[in-house]
Amino acid sequence: MVLMVSVDAKKNERMVKSVVKICDRVKGLVIVDEKLMELVADIAMRKGWLGERFTVDLANLLLREYTRMAERWVENMRKGFEKHGVVFEGEVRKGNFVEVLVDEAKALGVSRVVLTYKKGFNPYWSVIKELVPTIRRKLEDIELMILV
Repeated sequence: MVLMVSVDAKKNERMVKSVVKICDRVKGLVIVDEKLMELVADIAMRKGWLGERFTVDLANLLLREYTRMAERWVENMRKGFEKHGVVFEGEVRKGNFVEVLVDEAKALGVSRVVLTYKKGFNPYWSVIKELVPTIRRKLEDIELMILV
């Protein structure tokens, strides 16, 4: 089994085909981290895209939209993996990105975690990529792959 963690909650058939090559069971996970959404909004403000008073509104909007996209992603991935005869179980979880990812990987006893996102502008990935060294350290003997 592979734990596949989507960073952008976007449907990606190419990614499905890549994951199908390495396993026959997939646990899909989208982690909605409120603190990271606040960071994304803060980055937008610091880059001059928004005024300071809009950052809280933007963080709340991002949180709602990302949660909605995550729920759709789970259903789309289930359909995509079924086409390839791969068992898929998906879930949307709220919480600290690193803690949820590491806890889930260890609880499932997987040998590989795959982070996925599509190319292009992705402010959530720009925050999460800074966490990759920490994730690698905490996963110890679990391989971490990043698929784009």
